[in-house]
Amino acid sequence: MKIRHFLWICVAILTVACNKEEDPINNPPIDYPLDPPISETLLNLSDLKVGQQSMFVKYISSCDSLEEKFKYTGDTLMVEVVEEGGALFLKEYYTKNSPMYIDTFISNDPILYPVEGIEDNVLITERAYSSLFYFYGNDTIRLNRQYDVDLVQQGCKLMIESSPFIGDEIGVVNDFQFGDIEVNNKTVVSCVPMIDIDAYLIYNDEQLFLSHTVTIVEFMGFIEEFIAGWELIEP
Repeated sequence: MKIRHFLWICVAILTVACNKEEDPINNPPIDYPLDPPISETLLNLSDLKVGQQSMFVKYISSCDSLEEKFKYTGDTLMVEVVEEGGALFLKEYYTKNSPMYIDTFISNDPILYPVEGIEDNVLITERAYSSLFYFYGNDTIRLNRQYDVDLVQQGCKLMIESSPFIGDEIGVVNDFQFGDIEVNNKTVVSCVPMIDIDAYLIYNDEQLFLSHTVTIVEFMGFIEEFIAGWELIEP
């Protein structure tokens, strides 16, 4: 009887141990590795400081030939944190070798707009001329990683099951890839619903990785969806 009692105790201990290892709260599944800490010199959404800067490269494609028409244009955009009058601003400007800088039809003057970090949020109130944030309808970018919906890629766009991802919701995408671009396990916000554009900001708590737009063009009854976006150049 003592031996049987001892065996039951062992079984109970092993059962508790196994259940603890499989507890999804204590041991949540991780599909992708966590993003490593970023350099202090890079633009950090969670800790904005004067002098931080990040560079983005422009890409283009078409939804009907997502892979075949994908290419980088050679344009690079610098985004820098500066201070004026005691307030922080984001300063955007094209590098001198960018075709968009050389093009005389586009102003080469830097764009300056205020930015403010408030707890787990970044406040960008005047972004109409920003190449990265112009389409975003909310003043606030949330950094706490709480989200409303899971997103899946369908061609050049992100979907909530079979519905387009638009409006003021916050989503998460496990994998978004095309051409030479791939991002994993990132937060996503979309543009205000528009007739001729779908657009997303894809980021984590520290960095913006993609500003992705899909513009719908109709000509003589034919409809084509053109992609243009900016991808973070990681050091």
